[in-house]
Amino acid sequence: MMDQKHLISLKTMGMNTFVKSWTPDGEIRGRILPHEENFHLGLAFEIRNEKNEVTYRPTIHYAYSPSEAACASMEEARNNNFVMQPNLRILGDDITEGRDCLGVLIMGHDFESWWIGSMLDIHETRELVGKGQNATTMQVATGVMGAVAWSVRNPTEGIISCYKIPHHELLSLTKPFLGPWASRAVDWNPLKSIAQEKANLFIPRENYNATEEDKWQFSTFLSHSC
Repeated sequence: MMDQKHLISLKTMGMNTFVKSWTPDGEIRGRILPHEENFHLGLAFEIRNEKNEVTYRPTIHYAYSPSEAACASMEEARNNNFVMQPNLRILGDDITEGRDCLGVLIMGHDFESWWIGSMLDIHETRELVGKGQNATTMQVATGVMGAVAWSVRNPTEGIISCYKIPHHELLSLTKPFLGPWASRAVDWNPLKSIAQEKANLFIPRENYNATEEDKWQFSTFLSHSC
């Protein structure tokens, strides 16, 4: 049976579970939306010893901070007991400003934190693919098309996991479509966020007593902000 100690089962809906995180636009309160990749990425980065025992496996979660329009739509659904609205539409050309910081915040090493990823805005997206698209669809579609292009170039590889595709080769195909690219150390962790929150005496926090030993615990990242 597979060891699953890197998994955490939430008792609340992902859209109602908030965590502290950080992007180049600053600290955020993101929603924990379930993704199958969380499980597979943890396995992809695991390290085993000569006895085939797991000695390291990271805990991974997604932190989504949607646009104001998306948050308003989710709040409307929440107030309607999570019944979807009868009329739905996807925002297209009516998006006029903004960017999507899509990346990875790696934590728990000598650098404290490290952020790497794409900071694609709506204007560059329109220059690359024209109207009707946005930065998010571009970032997603680019990864898919990059994998397809790699498959065409390597027709004898057979069926492999997406995590086995050489990332340097994949990035060489996709980075021209991902806008400004950042990779840098970040002086941020959830304990620093908690220290700032303590100034607000009107909001009780269950994790105010977190210590240095608790820095990387999932409970320390949890936020009760809505």
